[in-house]
Amino acid sequence: MNSSSLKGFVKPKSKRLLVSGASALLAALLSTHSFAAGELVVELETLSNQDNFSPLSAQYDSAASGNEYIEWTGDGSNEYLATASDTATGQVAIAFTLSQAATVDLSIVANLPSATDDSFYYQVDGNGWSTQNNSTTNGFETISLNSLNNLSAGDHVLNILRREDGAQLDMVTLSVSQGDISETGDVQPTPTAEPTATPTPAPTATPTPAPTATPTPAPTPAPSGTEIEVVMTGVTGEESVSLTVGGSTVQTWTLGTSMQTYTVSTNATGEIRVDFTNDSGDLDVQVDYISVNGEVRQAEDQEDNTGAYDGSCGGGSYSEMLHCNGSIGFGDTGSAPEPTATPAPTATPVPTATPTPTPTATPTPVPTATPTPTPTPGGGVTFPPFFVGNITTNGSVRSDFGQYWDQITPENEGKWGSVEGTRDQYNWGPLDAIYDYARANNIPVKAHTLVWGSQQPNWISNLSASEQRGEIEEWIRDYCERYPDTQIIDVVNEAVDGHAPAAYAQNAFGNDWITESFRLARQYCPDAVLVYNDYNFLTWNTDDIMDLIRPAVNAGVIDALGLQSHSLYDPQEWTAQEIQDKLDLISTLGLPLYISEYDIEATNDQTQLEYMQRHFPIFYEHPNVIGITLWGYVVGSTWRDGTGLVESNGQKRPAMEWLMNYLGR
Repeated sequence: MNSSSLKGFVKPKSKRLLVSGASALLAALLSTHSFAAGELVVELETLSNQDNFSPLSAQYDSAASGNEYIEWTGDGSNEYLATASDTATGQVAIAFTLSQAATVDLSIVANLPSATDDSFYYQVDGNGWSTQNNSTTNGFETISLNSLNNLSAGDHVLNILRREDGAQLDMVTLSVSQGDISETGDVQPTPTAEPTATPTPAPTATPTPAPTATPTPAPTPAPSGTEIEVVMTGVTGEESVSLTVGGSTVQTWTLGTSMQTYTVSTNATGEIRVDFTNDSGDLDVQVDYISVNGEVRQAEDQEDNTGAYDGSCGGGSYSEMLHCNGSIGFGDTGSAPEPTATPAPTATPVPTATPTPTPTATPTPVPTATPTPTPTPGGGVTFPPFFVGNITTNGSVRSDFGQYWDQITPENEGKWGSVEGTRDQYNWGPLDAIYDYARANNIPVKAHTLVWGSQQPNWISNLSASEQRGEIEEWIRDYCERYPDTQIIDVVNEAVDGHAPAAYAQNAFGNDWITESFRLARQYCPDAVLVYNDYNFLTWNTDDIMDLIRPAVNAGVIDALGLQSHSLYDPQEWTAQEIQDKLDLISTLGLPLYISEYDIEATNDQTQLEYMQRHFPIFYEHPNVIGITLWGYVVGSTWRDGTGLVESNGQKRPAMEWLMNYLGR
């Protein structure tokens, strides 16, 4: 799926974990910790509702406990809080009580990449701040803090305060020498005004992208203290980007080389623009989306992009990329920009929008016998029988999955960053469960995805080209060795310019990086169907993608093409005939097709039903389409609002009722 897929999933977890005595679970998580008579374990991101939490923010990392941690992200200028204060912002408080006097050992799971500029303060009961400094960790590790000797029975408070930006704090453990320890509730430190030098980010994790179904038609006044998050990355790490509101610059950042969230709080009102200001050489900026008080606005949905490149600077729109000095307009502080009926995409000319036809009568269901196309594969592999599948829900397989679907794709669990967030430390558990389910139910798994310029491990970008080559090969080899029965693999995802090409792979292999990635996948997964997967394949970027992958297709390394099928109805409604024509055009490459990520973003039941009836039969009956995967089905648990088909209690929406009747399921 597209880069907003970062926009992603955060695995649910319990708010607190209280353990009395040695716990096997905590022993696994905190193997370096010595357990005593009782313990209190607190995930720090669960304290984000405390008044003095900002400018700390909750961030996503699959290597962190529960996939989240807290961090003072700062503004990229190595910010530093020189003096600890009881009323300073950017702190959390943990209130606890002891059943009897005891010594309390403190430890914290943290990622401190640099001993010289990653640190924090802490204190207990206001008895003076201690500084944790001059430590470096290799990813998230357990750090022992000062022990509290002979702490009295009764209530106490532990405070943790920001000191230098970049320290990533995950989980705190308080272990007592005798008696019991328990949490006594959240504590709210006395709020104080935020220092003007420090922006105030929204105290939540990066939200799952869910664009509003109906944009507000007219700007409205911004609420006091508008919270704006910008999710973006640079290519070289030297790109300078400013956020302007109402024509005034409110914040400027120097970007890193991985997708990060940049936050600011402002009382300014007016048009929001993300402005790239120092273009030269290889400097480029990719903007994924912005969030305005929690409302997500995708960069690729914005018509006003003066920094896109289409033969010349300023020649494009509907793109995440700022290749030139210029900016993307995201509408007013009070409302998202009104989408146009007929957009002008970056490279491929767009036909005039066709009005939605009057829905025809429900098509007669196809025969229950499942068609099994026998196209000529690109690599001589065996294709699974035709399927209509779906993805995991919130990181797991629901008990009703098998009632509806006969193929499964991990939504986020198989992405490189989810599996190897820390170098050479694999988290296979979620994938193991998915493969176990698929084997038990005799359905194919499609791996998603091996090489992608989003949700990759952060550490890969900091390696030399030779190290990157070695790590990419190791990742593909280890995946294939663990799951040799994988039947389908999205090898390269979204590589067209303006989407999410894997810069680390291009640095590792040069301009032939797509072909080389597929050759590695063929070497280690010789029996799998190898797929190139991309979005806007059926709409704006058909020609761009076909031109990009033609060398790899001609080299015979690609077996099939994955056509993501999001947004066939907004900002333009594509007719059945237009989609039929696109399928025919893409088929001229000579490879079979998968509809890889199909969803319908419509909160209105009748609208969703009409769209399903319009396009699904085109996909299902096309002779070169050999499988269809829908992208989520449980209302409230899909990546975009309105795409769910079944309520959490099992009640089907009309489009789902129609689909099951059509499939005879």
